[in-house]
This record gives sequence, C-alpha cells and structure tokens, in this order.
Amino acid sequence: MKKTEKEKRKLFEEKQGNPFDDDISRQLKDKLESYPDMDRYVMFLAVMKVLIEYVDNGNWAEKAPGFVKKYYFPRNEIEEVRQVFAFRQSYQDYCELTRDYYLLTESTGKKIFQQMLDWFPYEKEKSIIATWPTSFVVSLFRPIELENKIYFEDIRTKEKYKTAFLDDAFINKIKTFRAPFFSLLVPSNKGYVTDIILECENFDLIYPAETKNLTKKDWGEYAFRWYRTNLLKSFQ
Repeated sequence: MKKTEKEKRKLFEEKQGNPFDDDISRQLKDKLESYPDMDRYVMFLAVMKVLIEYVDNGNWAEKAPGFVKKYYFPRNEIEEVRQVFAFRQSYQDYCELTRDYYLLTESTGKKIFQQMLDWFPYEKEKSIIATWPTSFVVSLFRPIELENKIYFEDIRTKEKYKTAFLDDAFINKIKTFRAPFFSLLVPSNKGYVTDIILECENFDLIYPAETKNLTKKDWGEYAFRWYRTNLLKSFQ
C-alpha cells in the first residue's frame, strides 16, 4: 500500500532527537530502502520541509525574519481562527509550502537546500533535483487529463505540466475541486511532482491584467500572499 506524502514526511518527523547527528546519507538511504515504493524525487521534496528544522537547530526562521514577516501571519491576527481545525490544517500546509519556496528562492535557503542535496545518497537523481531552484513552478493550476495522463495547467500562462508519481489520495482529492488549486511543482525524470495542493474554492478572482507582466519572483510572492489573505477571509 502506497503511503501518502504526509506519511512519508512523518517517517522522518517521528525519529527522536536530531536524526542527522550521525551519518546523514546512510540514514536517508536506509529509510528509502525500507520503503521501496517511495519515489526518490517525491521523497526529497517531502522531507525538505522536515530537514530544514534540523539545520542550525531549527533556527532557520530566526535568520529569515523578512521572509517570515512577508508570508506568515502574526499570531495575534489569527487568534480567533487558529483553533478551527480546517483553518489550522490549511494554514499548516501553506506554511510547509512556504518552506519549500524559501529553500528554492532565498539566498540563505538555497544554501540550506544545497546542504540537503549533499546529504542525499543517490547521485542519479541529484542532477535534476539540483535544477529545482530555477525550474520550479509555483502557481494556481487546474487538472487536465490527456491520453490517460494527468497534466496541471497553469491558469496564468496556460502552460501544461505532465505530472508524475501522484498517489491515489492526491488524484481523488483533486477531482473534488471545483476551482483551481495552489501548488508548487518541481521536475523529476518522468514529469512534475508535488506533495502539497491547496484548495482555493470561493477565493477572490485573480484578474489576468493585474498579473500578466509580473516576473516569476513577483508572481510567486503575489500568489502566496493572495492565498494567505483569502484563506483567512474564508474563516472570518
């Protein structure tokens, strides 16, 4: 039985203490070999947001106050809704997605990403994973099925990305959506992969005229803050 992306991350989260005090590459390899159904690209993406908590003893956010201020809510702003399970779950997924974005876009984050890549024990996959800081795609997408393959169409550029390694839970979840979803895609050897999709039903519309000329960086910032703002509005 295949494990979901959240279950894959928990394999690392459940270890007591700092699981990387010893031979990091060996521990990663042993874990992957214990679960042969896990694709290595998906696994690396899934655990990036876990590994960051073990870099510099989990103090990455303290070294990136500008990033945290830009993308995270101050605690007092969500005091009334943070006890609502649906909000807390969606916001947690959003925060995990921002960690990926930090690792792929910010100068300090990229250094941490490279450190993680150095730990990764499989050379074959490293060449593609190393391109993620430039080849990732963050946007709102809609799913399209073509010739029995699932593509994610970027609603802004209309470009279609062939997906790979989507588990049944992801596919079934996507089929229930009635609006585009927010996600971050990275390439693998067989197509694009993701491990978080954020539903955007009843969110404000994004008007093409407002975003068509944005750079990739500006669009990413716009999209993250658009999601965050609308998520809070939907629970107020």
